[in-house]
Amino acid sequence: MYYKILIKISYHSAAHCVHKKYLQTATKPKNLMLLFGAFDIDNHYEHGKFLSGPSKIIIHDDWNPNDLRFTHDIALIILEEELNYSRFIRPICLISKDMEDNETEGVVVGWGKVQNSTKKYVRKPKKLNISITSNPACYRNNSEITKIAWEESFCAGKPGHGICRGDSGGGFFFKITNKFYFKGLVSSGTSLD
Repeated sequence: MYYKILIKISYHSAAHCVHKKYLQTATKPKNLMLLFGAFDIDNHYEHGKFLSGPSKIIIHDDWNPNDLRFTHDIALIILEEELNYSRFIRPICLISKDMEDNETEGVVVGWGKVQNSTKKYVRKPKKLNISITSNPACYRNNSEITKIAWEESFCAGKPGHGICRGDSGGGFFFKITNKFYFKGLVSSGTSLD
């Protein structure tokens, strides 16, 4: 099924993906390309891929790349061209306040580097089903997380499993009756042994 919907679209990412920690300047839109609809990112002929550059990158006003914490680690990327929704490229719903406390199981997907690998990414995405943990419980179980957390962040994970370097900027989402909802962005993490 193919939907012929054209819209000017924005993409959310972690601010540190476009303004690296401890660097004074952010990535310029002309130096960034976004790939949509990809599964195997090494397959240049994969059906459904769409490549677009941003026309504008908006980083949260309170993002500070010199801060040890990942406070306000969010950016909005406006694409320079319209995006066609397809079987491989779909919008996601934003979570509403009445759903906020009810959904504690979610999914993170990413192409981040896996442990002991020499490559910076994996060809095909890894999927991780994880649960949200209350921040006090999270801090008790892993005091390292207090060094990077801030008041508007939430903890999710499970012992022995977590995000990988390169998963930053990806979404934490959940599904209710065939609709996907976006709850937050992957910002940073620590080992959860």
